[in-house]
Amino acid sequence: AMSNTYCSRLVLNGVDNATNAGTLQLFSGKNGSLNMYTGADSLVVSLLSTGTMQVTPNGNTIRCSISDSQTQFTNVVNIINTTASVNSSSGALIVSGGVGIAGNCSVNGSLTVNSATGNINFAGTTSSTSYTSGAIYINGGLGISNSTVAASVTAGGALSVAGGAAIGQNMFV
Repeated sequence: AMSNTYCSRLVLNGVDNATNAGTLQLFSGKNGSLNMYTGADSLVVSLLSTGTMQVTPNGNTIRCSISDSQTQFTNVVNIINTTASVNSSSGALIVSGGVGIAGNCSVNGSLTVNSATGNINFAGTTSSTSYTSGAIYINGGLGISNSTVAASVTAGGALSVAGGAAIGQNMFV
């Protein structure tokens, strides 16, 4: 057993070692790190004493950092797998928790919200001043399959509108 954690060492186990056959073990010492360099002496991978791994492909800027609590990427992450998603547990990217997106989100397919409480809430407050403006602008049609009967002016059943409404074509009631 190697218990000395104050010095660096390299251990190569051949096929004769029963517990670690064919393994390469690198020890950096108590507070050291393991670094890998390219032929141009550029640092490309570091394993820090905290267990964090950092990847620096250009030798200057950390592009991927993996720690015990999170993984960070500073470049575009491109998932080239094309597996289609038919539910929340299928597809090229499956996320078990929530997703926070600080910028725009573009979906070039269908967006399905599948839950009894699966609401879509829009925080935008832009008023509609035409057919092509407002917090929500729909280029195609809108179908509502809910058949709940309206109970009052403020409880409209399948559709409630707090403000006025402008209808550009026919309306059947």
